Amino acid sequence: MPGPLFNFAAFLGAAAGYKAYATIGEGILGAALCWLGLFGPGVMLIFGILPWWGQFRANATYKRALPGLNAAAVGLLCAALVQMGAAVREKNTKPLGPIPREASTCIGLMAFWGVHWLKFKEMPILTQVQAPLVVVASGIFGLLAGVLEMR
Repeated sequence: MPGPLFNFAAFLGAAAGYKAYATIGEGILGAALCWLGLFGPGVMLIFGILPWWGQFRANATYKRALPGLNAAAVGLLCAALVQMGAAVREKNTKPLGPIPREASTCIGLMAFWGVHWLKFKEMPILTQVQAPLVVVASGIFGLLAGVLEMR
């Protein structure tokens, strides 16, 4: 999700610069500084390791550690997913009271199924817009669950 983050950093920098000095030039400078503050460290890291990347990839210790590093990254993503799912389940509310946890859990599982396992072999165009369709369908199911007060 780097695109939205970079755009948001530039927006915040522009807003802060313009609010602090009330000139468009300072807003542009603030946008550039915030954008570089977010973008710069990654670029410096890439260009800093690039001359030694071939040697680094050939390193036997790195090759032995890579499966563990990959597993750790997947584990951290799974932990974040479980924590977000639990938070949604606990804090899920609507104006007149809580939305049933069972309905939100069911909608979440259907959304996961719709993105991960549902395939449209006959209509490949649907595969390209599958995630947005799942988001819209999940929103509709959430509205129905709230209106019907599903338990």
